[in-house]
Amino acid sequence: MSVERQLNFDTKPEALASPSLEILEQARDIPRGAPETFGATPLDHASAYDQQCVLLDAMGELLKTDIPSDIPEEIVKYMEDTFSARFHSRGTANHENYLTALHAEDEFQSTPVTMEMIERAKLGHASPAELLLVRETLGIRSAELACLTHPYGKRIEYIDVMRDSVRQSVELLGGSYYEDPETRYRIKGAVNERYWEANYSEGFFMTRKRDLGLMPDGTVIRERTSFILRSDENGALPSSNLEAIRSLDIKDKTWQDDAVRIGHLDQIAAGLLEADEFSLVIPVSTTIYAFNPETASEIETVQQEKREQRRVALQHDIQARFPALFAHMQEARVAREVPRGENIGDMLFVPPEHLDDTK
Repeated sequence: MSVERQLNFDTKPEALASPSLEILEQARDIPRGAPETFGATPLDHASAYDQQCVLLDAMGELLKTDIPSDIPEEIVKYMEDTFSARFHSRGTANHENYLTALHAEDEFQSTPVTMEMIERAKLGHASPAELLLVRETLGIRSAELACLTHPYGKRIEYIDVMRDSVRQSVELLGGSYYEDPETRYRIKGAVNERYWEANYSEGFFMTRKRDLGLMPDGTVIRERTSFILRSDENGALPSSNLEAIRSLDIKDKTWQDDAVRIGHLDQIAAGLLEADEFSLVIPVSTTIYAFNPETASEIETVQQEKREQRRVALQHDIQARFPALFAHMQEARVAREVPRGENIGDMLFVPPEHLDDTK
C-alpha cells in the first residue's frame, strides 16, 4: 500500500491530500519538545498517565524553587494552588477532543505510518507537524501542537524554539503564518477571593490569545499565553485604572472583557510582556493549538444525534418497565407546555404582568 493511501484522506486540501514519503519524514523530523520542555499534552491522558504524574511532580518542584524575592506571597501561593488544576484540565480537554474525534484509530490499523504518528501523539511525543496530520486524519476539533510551562519566566528560552517548530510545521503542510496576528486579552480570575469580596487582589490571572496562522483546510493555529498581571501597591497598574475597574459590576456577564478595556490592561500587559518585565507581568505557560471550526461543527452534530438516540432509548425503556412513571412524566411535560400565567392544576397562579422581570 502506498504512503498516500496509508493516510486515508478522502476530500482533503491539496497540501494534505497526498503527502509524500519525504513530507512524512520531514514532519517526523521537525524539532519537537520533550514532555519536560515544550512537548504537547498527550491526546490519550489515560495511556500517558504515569508519564504525566512524573511530569506533574517535576513541574511542582519547578514552581517551588528559585522564586523571585519580589513576588508577593499571595501570588506565589496562587501559582502553587492552581497549577495542578490547570495541568489536569489541559490533559482532560485534549483527551475529550481525542475521544470525540470523527474517526477511530482502529480504522487505520493496517496503515503503519499513520498508526506510528497516532501513537506518538497519544503519548505527547509527536512533532507539531505530525499532530497537524493526526488532527486531520482522525477528525479532531482541537489539538495541542506544543505547550511550554514557564512559571516566573523560568525556561522561557524554549519559547522561540517552540514557535519556530510550529511555524516550520505549518509551512511544511501548506499553511501560512501571519506577520501581524490578531491579539485578544482577557481576565480569567483574580489571585485571591478577596477581590470578589472587597474589590482588591494582588493580581489578575489573564490570557493573551493570538491567531498565528491558517492551514489550507481552514484550521486556525492559535497561541494562548497565561500570566498574572500584578495589581498590588507595587504592581503595574495605576490607581486610576484600578479605580475604573472597581467601578464595574463584577456580576455583569461582560465584566471580564469590560475590565480589560476600561483598565487598559491589554496595552499595559502587552508592553510589559514585550519588555520581559517578569516581576510585574508574571508568565505561567504558553500553548499553541490547532482548531478546525468545520470539524467542531460536525462533531457537535454527531454528539447531538447520539444524545437524542440515548434520550429516545431511555424513554422507551422507562415506558416498557415503569408505565405509571412514564405516564406521570408525560403529564408533567404537557403541563410545562401550558402558556405562562395560566393556572396549572393546583399550582399557584401568577398573573402575567409579574412574570416579566424586565418591567
